[in-house]
Amino acid sequence: MPILSRFLIRASLLYFAAITLLGGALLINKAMPFNSNLWRFYSLHIEWAFVGWIIQLVLGVACWIFPKPPGGVRHIWLGWVGFVLINAALIALPTISTVGIFSYPNLKLISHLFQILGILAIAGHLWIRIGFLPAFLKSN
Repeated sequence: MPILSRFLIRASLLYFAAITLLGGALLINKAMPFNSNLWRFYSLHIEWAFVGWIIQLVLGVACWIFPKPPGGVRHIWLGWVGFVLINAALIALPTISTVGIFSYPNLKLISHLFQILGILAIAGHLWIRIGFLPAFLKSN
């Protein structure tokens, strides 16, 4: 299994553990209210569930299963850029805005932009692996 796949799948499992704990706390808080501020983490819980767990797991398995070209995998940096962008967006931006350390109106928009760019970078890495190399990446 390629190292990029291992990192994507391990990160997705860490997000799965985090959303399980956070979801459990939210459900307990709904049944027996003990902290009204806990509901500020609901949107973070949803974002980590869909992008952190599901999408990263799918991308990790795709990086593992997609065919490798005969000359080896080129442009692996696109996959790593995507991994860093997705996780930076998931950890730093929404967490900081949810906790309230830094309040900026467009923080969610920046986070979603980083997530989209990260997914597109990994998709570009996979696109190159199946043989479609854009003209600006061809080495003549």
